[in-house]
Formats: sequence, C-alpha cells, structure tokens
Amino acid sequence: MAATLSLPIIDLSSPHRLSTADSIRQACVEYGFFYLVNHGVDTQCLRKVFNQSAHFFSLPLQQKMDLARKEYRGYTPLFAETLHPTSLSKGILPFFLQQSI
Repeated sequence: MAATLSLPIIDLSSPHRLSTADSIRQACVEYGFFYLVNHGVDTQCLRKVFNQSAHFFSLPLQQKMDLARKEYRGYTPLFAETLHPTSLSKGILPFFLQQSI
C-alpha cells in the first residue's frame, strides 16, 4: 500500500511575512508543491486560468511549439527543463506568462 503525503498548506493572510516566505521555501525544497489559502485570487478567475491551461496543453504539439519560449515567455516542451542539474526530468510542462509593460 502506498503512503499518502499531504501537501503543506500556507496561509498568505498571516502578518508574519518572513515566516510565510520561509514556509514557502521549505515546501518547495521538501515537496516541490504547496497549497495556498487566503491568497485573495477570485475562485472564478482561478477556474478560468485552469480551463485555459487545460485547453492550451490539449493542443497539438506543433501549435504549442509555435509559442516556444523566447526571452523567458512561452511554451517549453516536455522534458526540456529540469529543476536540478543532476536529476532526471519529471516531465515539467511549463508555460510562462508575463504581463507586457
């Protein structure tokens, strides 16, 4: 039977910013993921972002490659990037967004 692992829950409404930042760092180092609560992002907005992400990643590879990352924005193909130089890639599917200034 596989062991279950629960993700760290980090509350962004805490007035202790340094402690919160350290909790985020620790969660990234130990788990690679964490769950944010009280972040202030509207649930409807989050739902739209997840729906658009699902739509994007369901596109054919060539359409995604047309948006291949240039200057830190865009699509990066599966296994093209790792989080640690000596470890094998775990199949990260990044798409970097940035607001134009």
